[in-house]
Amino acid sequence: MKRTLQSITLILLLGATGWAKAATVSITGSPLMDQRVDLSIERGLAYLASNQGADGGWGTVGVSGLCGMAFLAKGYLPGDDKYGDNIERTIDYMLSTMSTNGLWSPTVGGYMYSHGIATLFLTEVSGMLSDEQQERVDEMLPKALQVMLSAQGNDGGWAYAATKGSHDLSISGWQLMALRSAKHNGAPIPLEAIQRSVKYVLKHNDAEKGTFGYMDRKTHALTLTGAGILCLELCGEHGNPVIAEAGKYLTGVYRKLPEDSHSEY
Repeated sequence: MKRTLQSITLILLLGATGWAKAATVSITGSPLMDQRVDLSIERGLAYLASNQGADGGWGTVGVSGLCGMAFLAKGYLPGDDKYGDNIERTIDYMLSTMSTNGLWSPTVGGYMYSHGIATLFLTEVSGMLSDEQQERVDEMLPKALQVMLSAQGNDGGWAYAATKGSHDLSISGWQLMALRSAKHNGAPIPLEAIQRSVKYVLKHNDAEKGTFGYMDRKTHALTLTGAGILCLELCGEHGNPVIAEAGKYLTGVYRKLPEDSHSEY
């Protein structure tokens, strides 16, 4: 499982930043290095494809959603000759594992992680599917989004379960990304829900150090500061000075990430 998560993390990171498109974006100025990066990504995707289960998943809903997004991050889409079938099988798995009320993994601790990741994956593929799959997504995705909106706390955050409880940035970040993706794709997500969540993220910012924390402003800053940056950028907070300060913090500590127990995050 750890090797799978490492493969997913690398592919999502490079894809999300545009680094995966080595033909148009150079990360080093060296064509040879760009080719090595692209080859590494393709090897990671091949590994994921060879380990996809007969049911279309990778063991759990959350990991399966990450695997599906890894293919999307490299530019592969449903219907493509290469990996299109893997993506479509992932969609079928997601739809088959959702409960009738729109919730994933209702009996597993920390299931809002899985719910946020799975919902984000479906919002990303919606609109590029066959008529049959799109009809099923159109039926189920609004239910998943409603679960998410109902579970949001008054402070704008989310807990491990779809009930009011102790909120944290790691759980909340996934929900915010899913809601923002859905709204970008045309779903009627209330702007107020996005705005409250942005305020929640900003409450976790330590302006002096430039960090974002777990339930406060400091805890797990090494792994969650990147999440804070990403959430704010996706929500249009371009130019917010806290993002620049957080970037400065990460440039000074990122080499410590491999030593962290939550490095894949």
